[in-house]
Amino acid sequence: MTRFGRLAVLAATLCALLLLAGLMGGLAAPLDSFSHFRPYLAVLAIVAGFVGLCLGHGLGRWVALGAMAVGIASAVTVAPFLGVLSPSLTNRLHGFAVFAPIAEPDEAARARELSLLQLNVLYSSDPAAGLAAIRRANTDFVTLEEVAWRWPAALETLSDLYPHRAACGAHRGGESVVILSKYPFTGEAVCMPDQRFGAREVDLGEGRRMTVAVQHLFWPWPRGQNRQIAQLSKTLGAIKERGTPLIVGGDFNAAPWSAAMRTFAAKSGTRPVPSIGPSFAPRALPDIAKSSVGLLIDNVLVSPDVAVLSAQTLPPVGSDHLPVLVRFTLPGSPTPGTKAETGMPARS
Repeated sequence: MTRFGRLAVLAATLCALLLLAGLMGGLAAPLDSFSHFRPYLAVLAIVAGFVGLCLGHGLGRWVALGAMAVGIASAVTVAPFLGVLSPSLTNRLHGFAVFAPIAEPDEAARARELSLLQLNVLYSSDPAAGLAAIRRANTDFVTLEEVAWRWPAALETLSDLYPHRAACGAHRGGESVVILSKYPFTGEAVCMPDQRFGAREVDLGEGRRMTVAVQHLFWPWPRGQNRQIAQLSKTLGAIKERGTPLIVGGDFNAAPWSAAMRTFAAKSGTRPVPSIGPSFAPRALPDIAKSSVGLLIDNVLVSPDVAVLSAQTLPPVGSDHLPVLVRFTLPGSPTPGTKAETGMPARS
């Protein structure tokens, strides 16, 4: 075997071991940290394994073949979330990964369509581009993270479009998470500023209600993401027990297939929405990196009674995160034009 062949087999083996570690992320938080890089490790394992298979011989070729198999199996588990598959093909992979299936839209479903825009605005960004994107999207709900500095005052300019706003954390003088809604809030606000979580029940009219929540998780191990999810458990469980349809938008700093996200989903009674695709890359990289090779950490989760129609990222808005647009329906959702009467902005 040539030296290049040995290096290829070694690289493929290392990638395969890291992939296996990530797949066992539920056993220990350090292992789960590798899972967030699964798409990149899978590609490297497949490519390096193929090179090793071609240039190697004997045991080396079998090792390369095994690494390729691990890479291919890992790629299958992330494919539904990458935003490159058709809805029908995405749903066919439902058995390989847990996610909310994409519903086949019909005319009746479209008539009851609701929508949510999720965006980490980046605390230091100029609000102008973000505000313009929110207006263009004109969704029923908006979930925002890192709302700080110039953003709270800037959001006042959206009061005509979103007369109902719930901010959690702003009173602490730092970044807050925010929910904007065209529909009025009802019931008590849920606000956990230390855990960067907020939720509000929404009155859709005609006796229909749902809960909209926003979450900004910490980074994975060695940071405090797992402890944060544990501290949210009781609150998430209480919201789950309400039995109202639930949608959670947020910057989870975690891939949708990770053990951390599985835990959050289980505690809240939700499933991650597929087909969103990459959404984050450092600002030093070109904007195209966010939607091509970025991390898949901006996610939306829904309860089983929420039928997802579509999910996608939108063009950059000056943040290091892309906006995420999800369209969905609920059983018996009001048709357009039946929104409850809106009054003065409701804030909490």
